[in-house]
Amino acid sequence: MKTLNRQVLYSVVALAAILLVAIAMVARTVLSPPTGLVHLRPEDPKPVPDVAFADDGGNMHRLSDFKGRFILLNLWGTWCAPCAREMPSLARLSAAMPPNRFLVLAVALPPGNVRDIRAFLVAHQASRLSIYSDSRTIFVRAFKAYGVPVTVLIDRRGREIARSVGPEDWGSPESVALIKSLTAIP
Repeated sequence: MKTLNRQVLYSVVALAAILLVAIAMVARTVLSPPTGLVHLRPEDPKPVPDVAFADDGGNMHRLSDFKGRFILLNLWGTWCAPCAREMPSLARLSAAMPPNRFLVLAVALPPGNVRDIRAFLVAHQASRLSIYSDSRTIFVRAFKAYGVPVTVLIDRRGREIARSVGPEDWGSPESVALIKSLTAIP
C-alpha cells in the first residue's frame, strides 16, 4: 500500500512539473510581446479614410489634420491583453522618432472613457502617448479592423503604406530602423 501511495505521489509531482513547464512555455511565447515587426506588411499606397476621433478634452480631430507627417495609427482597447503588451513599445517608438515628422496615434476603441484610457496608458508605461478615442467605432469599419491591435502606417500624403494585425515590438532598435527605412526618416 505504501508503495502505491509513493507511486501516486511521484506521478502527481511529475505531472505538476510538466504542467509548470508547459505554462512557462506558453507564457514566453503567447503572453510576451513578439520581437521585431513580425506582422508588418508593406502595401501599395492607398488612400485612408478621413476618420474623426476625439482627444482627451473632447475636441474632434481628423486624420487629415496630421497630413505632412508619417502616422503610425494604432487601434487598441483597454480590454485587450495583446494591446497592453504592445503599448510600452509604441511609447518607445514615439520617443525615438522626430515628432515634427512622425506621430504615433494610438486610438482607443470602446468601452472606456478618458479616465480609463489615461489609467491604462500610465499602468502600461505608455503615458507619453496622447489620449485619443473612437467612441463610435468608426475606425473599425473604415479600416476593416475586425480584431485589435491593428496598426496602419500612413505616409505624409495620407496613404496607407503598411499594416500590422497583431501585437508588435515597435520600440526595438531593429523595429525603429525598419520604420525609419520605410519612412525615409534619418
